[in-house]
Formats: sequence, C-alpha cells, structure tokens
Amino acid sequence: MNLDFSVYTWVHVMISLVGILTGFVVMKGMLASQRLNDWTAVFLATTALTSLTGFGFPFEKILPSHIFGVISLVVLLLAIVARYAFGLEGRWRAAYVVGALVAETAVMLLFIIFGIAALRHFRPAPE
Repeated sequence: MNLDFSVYTWVHVMISLVGILTGFVVMKGMLASQRLNDWTAVFLATTALTSLTGFGFPFEKILPSHIFGVISLVVLLLAIVARYAFGLEGRWRAAYVVGALVAETAVMLLFIIFGIAALRHFRPAPE
C-alpha cells in the first residue's frame, strides 16, 4: 500500500462520513417537513461522490461493492431528478424520499462493506 492509496482511502472515508451525517440531517428535515436545501445538496453530492470514489480503488474483478455502487448511483440519480428537475411534485416527492433513504442506506452499507474488507485484508507492515 502506498501513500497515495492511503490518502485516497482517507478522502473516500471522509466523504462517506459527511454523506452519512448530512443524510441523517436531511432525513430529520423530511420528518419535520423541512426542505433543508443546503444540507440536501451536500448530502446528495457527497453520497454520489462516495459511490464514485469507491470505483477508484484497485480491483481485478467486479465485486459486490461495485454492483452496489452502480445501483446506488442509479437510485441517487432518480432522487436528484425528483428533487431538482421535478420539484418534488406529485409522485416525484415519494421517489425522492425513497431514493434519498435508499441512497443513505447504500452509503452506510458500502462503508460497512469496505470496513469488513479492511478488517480482512489490513496487515500493517512492521515499523
């Protein structure tokens, strides 16, 4: 493992954490019927970046995390379209809520998958 990969991993994890935390804020806002425009924008952007940066890790074959990442991006795209293109009108409101919830869950599960992989593969070199 080299320094660049460590920095990349650190950035990916920080983006993931921001996505998870802002997702909780957005979900709380939804429960209170508040749009929270700025929080929502950060949540959607960091959730998308989490999935996108997940594809930057080295791999030799398609893994479940890759499939999960693609599904997450498709659902997230639906939520973004519902929120910004259709303004949450009619059924788009439900599409946004479900999409945002699935995106939040996907980021948390992706984070857990990477954590499990790190537990299995992380063997620090002796100093």
